[in-house]
Amino acid sequence: MITTMKSQITLLALSVFLAVACSGDEASPIPVEIQSFDLVGLPFSSPVIDVENKSIIIEVLFGTDLTNLVAKFSLSEDGIVTVDGITQISGVTANDFSSPKIYRVTANNQSQAVDWSVSVVSLAQQPVVSTFALVASNGGIAVKSDGTVFSTSESDKVYKISPTGVVETFVSGDPNITRATMIIFDNSEEYLYVSNTSLTQPGWITKVGLDGTSEVFTSGYSVPTGIAFDNSNNLYIADQNNSIWKVNAAGLKTIFSQNSDFNRPHGMAWAEGSLYVASAHDGNIFKVSDTKSSLFAHVNGLKQQWAAGYMVYLDGSLFITNGDNKIHQISMSGTVSDYAGSGASGSDNGPASNATFNGPNGIGGTVDGTKIYLGEYNVGTIRLIQN
Repeated sequence: MITTMKSQITLLALSVFLAVACSGDEASPIPVEIQSFDLVGLPFSSPVIDVENKSIIIEVLFGTDLTNLVAKFSLSEDGIVTVDGITQISGVTANDFSSPKIYRVTANNQSQAVDWSVSVVSLAQQPVVSTFALVASNGGIAVKSDGTVFSTSESDKVYKISPTGVVETFVSGDPNITRATMIIFDNSEEYLYVSNTSLTQPGWITKVGLDGTSEVFTSGYSVPTGIAFDNSNNLYIADQNNSIWKVNAAGLKTIFSQNSDFNRPHGMAWAEGSLYVASAHDGNIFKVSDTKSSLFAHVNGLKQQWAAGYMVYLDGSLFITNGDNKIHQISMSGTVSDYAGSGASGSDNGPASNATFNGPNGIGGTVDGTKIYLGEYNVGTIRLIQN
């Protein structure tokens, strides 16, 4: 009898314990989580969602207006989201993110509310990369002061691209243009000059008017690539037999500099009274003044056979492409810094430090350096790097 009563008491106690435990489980439901969160209509935003600490941090481009941004979000299950007591509709409701906002997430059964801190942070000011135009595999880039861009295709074609990115064929089937590489304007911007190579004859430079008519300006070079004008409209030609030629307006050519250290001279730019020459195979940049050359800077590159590409002088700096999918900026004191490109191969746009390129080649830009146009050899895309 006593044993039976003890058993009944034990069962009753166990039943009470289980009832309390189940009641406790019902009082502590799994909270509704924010699974995704982004801002609508921005060219670049990078959200980081910390579920453990219930925080979201979003990086946006420098200069973005934070006062009227619309968030698009999703929840782990049905729930209600409010900010300052106002119900939020994903992709519709705007908020002022000048300071952090608290997103309160409540399950539909009203059993529990969780506060999430959302902060929008502007990135440090840096150039922004975008896709400007699509053309065939391209070589050089020349930019007119009105914003019109010209690009060679390393064939018999030259493309003309409007400031808004509309592409048209400017020259095609011209016997004076074949395997075209570099292209630049003279100082008057009345003529384009195109360097050409050939498998069967020496290379030459073609002079092209804005109406598309052409003539051979100078010839008899091994493999002419980079070309540049000085302030007196003398043309300099990088020949890959380690020679730099100077050709005056009348077409008279002379050797300007010859140096075995050039190691396949490629990109060139005239800046502040001197000629700057980039060696494709080792990344060395030489300064040539009064026909005397000296080492000016060095661009590090893993791909030493394409350590330095084409080069341009804009607003007090040299800008140069290289085989590591980066664009470097070189100050006139010789300091080299990364200007754009993470080094990875790809087509990602956005902040310059995060952008990816695919075979950056020709380069040109506005004289103030606010817009730099870059031709990608591997994919035929022209990218715009804009301050």
